[in-house]
Amino acid sequence: MAFGLYLRREALWAGFVADDYAQLGMLDGDYPVPRAPYNLFSFSDGTTSEGFRLIRAGFYPWWADPQVRLSMLRPLASLMMALDHRLFGSDAFLFHLHSAAWWFLMLGVTAAFFRKMLPPAVALIAFALLALDEAHAIALTWICNRAAFVSVAFTVAALYRYVEHRRSGKSGVSFSAIALCVVAFGFGEYSISLLAYLFAFELIESKTPWVERLRALAPMVAPAFLFLCVRSLVGATVQRSGVYVDPIGEPVAFLKAVFVRVPVFMGDLALALPSEYWTFGMPWSFAWATIGWIPVRWVHDPEPWRMVQFCIGLGATALVAIVARYTLRKHAPPNVVWLLVGSILSLVPVCGSYPSSRLLLTSLLGFTPLVAAFIVKGVGVLRREFRKRTFYALAAGSAAVFVGTYQVVMSIFWQRLALVEMLDGSLRVRDAILHMKVDDAAFPNQDLVLLTALEADTSMYLPLTRLRYGKTPPHSCLYLSYLIAPYDLERVAPNAFTIRFKGTDALLGTAAEQLLRSPHHPFHRNDVIDVGRWRMTVLGLFEDKPQYLRVEFDRPLEDPSLLFMALAPEGYRRVYLPPVGQKLEILPAALPKRPESSAVGHSS
Repeated sequence: MAFGLYLRREALWAGFVADDYAQLGMLDGDYPVPRAPYNLFSFSDGTTSEGFRLIRAGFYPWWADPQVRLSMLRPLASLMMALDHRLFGSDAFLFHLHSAAWWFLMLGVTAAFFRKMLPPAVALIAFALLALDEAHAIALTWICNRAAFVSVAFTVAALYRYVEHRRSGKSGVSFSAIALCVVAFGFGEYSISLLAYLFAFELIESKTPWVERLRALAPMVAPAFLFLCVRSLVGATVQRSGVYVDPIGEPVAFLKAVFVRVPVFMGDLALALPSEYWTFGMPWSFAWATIGWIPVRWVHDPEPWRMVQFCIGLGATALVAIVARYTLRKHAPPNVVWLLVGSILSLVPVCGSYPSSRLLLTSLLGFTPLVAAFIVKGVGVLRREFRKRTFYALAAGSAAVFVGTYQVVMSIFWQRLALVEMLDGSLRVRDAILHMKVDDAAFPNQDLVLLTALEADTSMYLPLTRLRYGKTPPHSCLYLSYLIAPYDLERVAPNAFTIRFKGTDALLGTAAEQLLRSPHHPFHRNDVIDVGRWRMTVLGLFEDKPQYLRVEFDRPLEDPSLLFMALAPEGYRRVYLPPVGQKLEILPAALPKRPESSAVGHSS
């Protein structure tokens, strides 16, 4: 556990990230729409009026569906964030210490569970694999994701109490298991995965009649059913997003997502290939395209790489089946079989979210015992038959050593890479936002127009980031593109210009853009988004994606209340638009250079 925290030590100094700013803004009253302290995971409620308020303020981009709903029922997690805000203010280091404390508790509960359920050697190796897995890296860095640690801790405790009660032969229900389950659901939908393990236990391990099994399961299912009912009643669901899928509101789309995303998750579990790459693309795709290793289109179109990663996931699934058959066919360690089945079933609920390693915390509970049992069995065969020098002994032992080494080395490699890149990028962006060359006195009365941006941290969170560190924010923010491609800007009127991408480049092809608009609700030619201060018209499309736009304002572009900027290596630089009838090539956004010194400090 201590080594695991040392491995991710930079996370303690990561500062606030992404939705952290939104939730702190809600608590300070700076979010564009009001939110109660127990409802901090409701970013938009799906009403058109609230959607346009978020777009008008610039928190949501112009392409966001006004009816998009991103809302999760996590009341206890929200109140915990509110408590941190009351106690720690803007000292992010203390927020992260609090997250680390819950992470230690989660690992401690998991270690106790393994110790009771598995043979000592299998338990120790399984716990080491779980504690070092890359699933923890992003979750530790992202304060908002602390809810997962708390939920998993109570979920594992509830599972342990349930199994102990069932094996004791006592009649009735385990009230402690139910109470722990209720608390777990108070921290969010992560606890749905508990049902997967409960069903797996009753299906494989329990020897009692089916009526008795169902009677034992019913009290544990009741909190989940109540949670889902309340979730639907208060509208804490997702809709019209191209990334999130609601299993109840969109059952067909959810089944399709399960078919695609489960193999992606299996590739992450078995081969340590981060699920995020399926969602956001390979981090080196631009460099690879530059030297000709992959087609240029792969940079903007995630589908080709997604197919590659899906196929790798299918191969990983077959590999897991082979390992499971070898490990479990004779003298399988106790509890490994039903834990493995529960692990695979627990992948289904998380398919409603975009693939990410951070969603695998619960699945690791049942997957790592299989890997550990395989390692123990292979090494045992090698020790017993090494002197015979049989092919079987050498192959089994070599495979066991390779699997253990591969899992640990690759997990450490990917998360170190992700942490370094994430924290480096976060520092660059934060420094660029706090050192924007603007008139602090005039900025609150100006509408900022970002001609280029990279993702949410460089755009929608810009005003809240400046507010968090005592800087003045703009009156509103309009950002035009996340696409890493140049475009032509042509001034067509004193108060309007057009932007046109070239070739096959078009907007809304990536997960970052589709978060707030589903491809099933595309734009059409001549669609208009009008929020009063500005008006966006879709003039041309490429494969149902916007490629040619007209941007019109309610005042001349030279008006001092309009400020045009672009994200460049030197930070946010001001852009002066050309006269009417002339064009300007806008280069793609670039990550700002690393600052020589940061004014933010460790507590950022």
